[in-house]
Parts: sequence; C-alpha cells; structure tokens
Amino acid sequence: NPALGVPGDFATTGPYTTVPAMAGELTAGSAGVVIARFAWAEDSTGVVSNSKPSATSTRFGFVGRDQRAAITTYLAESTMTVNAGNEITLYDSGAFLMAAPSTATIGQRVFAPYSGAAPTLGTAGTPPTTTLSVTTTSGSAAISYTGGDLYPGMPITGTGIPASTTVATVNATAGTATLSAAATASGTVTATVTTGYETRFYVSTPGSTGDVIIITNRGF
Repeated sequence: NPALGVPGDFATTGPYTTVPAMAGELTAGSAGVVIARFAWAEDSTGVVSNSKPSATSTRFGFVGRDQRAAITTYLAESTMTVNAGNEITLYDSGAFLMAAPSTATIGQRVFAPYSGAAPTLGTAGTPPTTTLSVTTTSGSAAISYTGGDLYPGMPITGTGIPASTTVATVNATAGTATLSAAATASGTVTATVTTGYETRFYVSTPGSTGDVIIITNRGF
C-alpha cells in the first residue's frame, strides 16, 4: 500500500503547538537540522541541533517538514536537512508522520536519542540504555571514558557516581567529560548511560520497520 505520506508531515488537521522563540532565535546550527527527528535549542543562543547541545538546553521539539531548505548535494532531487542558519520551527505537540525505526505498536513511547540519531520506540518509563567504561576520581566531577559515546544531558549511573547524575560537558576527542555531581569514589567502573530522552509522543498507528507511522501526544 502507498505510504501515509512523507516523514515530518502533519498527520492530521488537529491542533498543534510550537516551541516559543524570541526574535532571531531557533536557527539551524552549523551541521544543519534533520527533518522528522527531534531537536534541541540552546537556551542562550537559540541555535538548534538534533543532538542535545548542553545539559541546560530545555527547548525541545519535533522538526516538521514545513521548513525552508536548499538542495546543495550535486544532482540530488531532495533533502531532509535544513541548512545552517535557516529558521527552525519546533513542535512540542500535535500529530506527525515518522518512519518507524523498528516494529511499531500502538501506545509505544517515542524516545529521542541525545546523539541526534533517528528516534527509537519503547515502553514508557524505560528509556534505552547502554554501558561503557568510566574512570572516576573521588571528589571530582571530571571523568574519562571508553567503549561508547557520551552527550550532554545523558543520565549516568555506576559505582561512585551519585544518584540523579547527568553528563554536563563532553570532550569526545579526548574521551573526557564532566558530570553534574562529583564522584564519591575513585576507580574504573562499568557505567550505565541513558541514551534516549523520553518525549511526550506515542505511536498512534502500527507498522513494520521503515513504514511511515503516526506519532502524537494526544489520545493516550
């Protein structure tokens, strides 16, 4: 059967709301912004990126397909990336089309990876996690890590890491980061990090991997 439409489109004519912006705010960052994914706006600058730019970024929403962009790839016929500097509208409620990243069932929660990758689906209250090796120093918020990637805002747990700690800043090149709280012990431990932010959107129509489905924050 034909797809419901193009990912990022409005799925219904029902009501929607957008993330507020001051004059000159909510513009795509240097890497551009991918449509039909979620994105954060840096609170101090209003620059938008699919990955969470800092632990303090609070403005967050879905990137719909009603954005302005230019096709810059030679011979390409379409693009799903808004060019750097273009204005961005972030939607924090409504019903939208999205390509299913896995088998989708009605009622699943939609999670937005802190990395800016495509959304994932799962059970509400159980965001996706992964593990990596972290070296801590007692009394210091600085850590080093291997075996995975860290991004600002990720909740992190492990021996010597206080409860409710999140990743504050990351230097991926050096493999170092700072946490929102100082470690209580020194050593190298296996830490668990939450890789996806739990959005307010749920799956409204079922589908197989790659199918265009409807996600919404209404009706559940």
